[in-house]
Amino acid sequence: MFFFQPPAGVPISLGDIASAIRRGADEGSPASRFARLVGDFVGAEYAFDFNSGRTALLTILRALTEISEDENRNIVVMPAYTCFSVASSIARSGLKIRPCDVDPETLDYDYDKLNETNFSNVIALIGCSLFGKLPNWHRLRHIADDNNLFLIDDAAQSFGCSDGRRMSGTMGDVGFFSFGRGKNLSTYSGGIALTDNPELASRIETISKSLQYPGFAGRVVTLMKMTTYAILLKPELYWIPNSMPFLGLGETLFDPDFRLARLGNLQACLGEIKFSQIGLLNSVRENISRQLMERLKGIPGLFIPGTDSERPIPYLRLPVLLTDRETRETAIKRLKQHGIGASSMYPSTIDQIPGIEKYLANTGDDFNGARSLSDRLVTLPTHPYMREKDIDTITQVLTKIRHN
Repeated sequence: MFFFQPPAGVPISLGDIASAIRRGADEGSPASRFARLVGDFVGAEYAFDFNSGRTALLTILRALTEISEDENRNIVVMPAYTCFSVASSIARSGLKIRPCDVDPETLDYDYDKLNETNFSNVIALIGCSLFGKLPNWHRLRHIADDNNLFLIDDAAQSFGCSDGRRMSGTMGDVGFFSFGRGKNLSTYSGGIALTDNPELASRIETISKSLQYPGFAGRVVTLMKMTTYAILLKPELYWIPNSMPFLGLGETLFDPDFRLARLGNLQACLGEIKFSQIGLLNSVRENISRQLMERLKGIPGLFIPGTDSERPIPYLRLPVLLTDRETRETAIKRLKQHGIGASSMYPSTIDQIPGIEKYLANTGDDFNGARSLSDRLVTLPTHPYMREKDIDTITQVLTKIRHN
């Protein structure tokens, strides 16, 4: 097959890269400038650049530990189904991970379970906007305030999203974005930490100053990777890397030994260029998501979380729940046979990650909602390369599966 829609991505042209190279030669600090651009856009007083969302979260957690008034508070509560990178950062920080079950139909916490949590040794609660679907920040804020917790806004997948009053990334005491491959805004790799708290900002700044910016060799490697990504992301060529399983495309790994650094100038300059397009890019995602939801909503046994939202969601990928794992695997296989990069997303719940046991604060808990997501979830592409023909194909494939 010589046409294959990637599961996620942001179109980056060679012209974008050339422009980023030229901007990088200008005076000033592109990384700081990009961080300030992001901070101003979402309304955060302080913004700091990093090489990844993982590094941004790790720095946040280290800063929170420094200013915590209770050294016994060494646990971070996070959803039991979300990106493994969140767990990687917590593990790297030396804090313990306490997964809490989720509601598959909202992609948010199971609030009955969350309210039963013993918060006595918890330092922070993380709210995750999975695929762009915002959690119930009003409830999370009350829980955090009632238990004297720091509230962290994991906005890695929701850049440009809003609840109508505030922008994603600013819902907690501190937040962070990821600008890796496939995010709403991509600098190929990168992250930003944001806060309005001056004490927390001071700690983050101090910690970030110990991290290095990429050297010449690192910049060259990034340029090569960025160029390859820009070329091969196109559906006419994506079949090439997709046919090479050893590349591990789309894999989510639990890796507490990830590299720590600041954001490179090339990536920051690319971020400035793509930032000017974020309104259009998110509008395209909203439109594709809306079309898919309208076409799929009548299929028996299929459910799309977030359709009750009052605001359009620029889904990073459209989440669809099928009846069971077998049906989900069949759907993914047949969609791929038709050139659609559907994905099961994360391979397991957080507590089932191999090797994570020593980092967990709670073992043996039931995470039925998270396991249901892990078994039933399929995500569909919403990026700008998607065509009307692809939406037709997805509808036909899933309709046939549900009626077989």
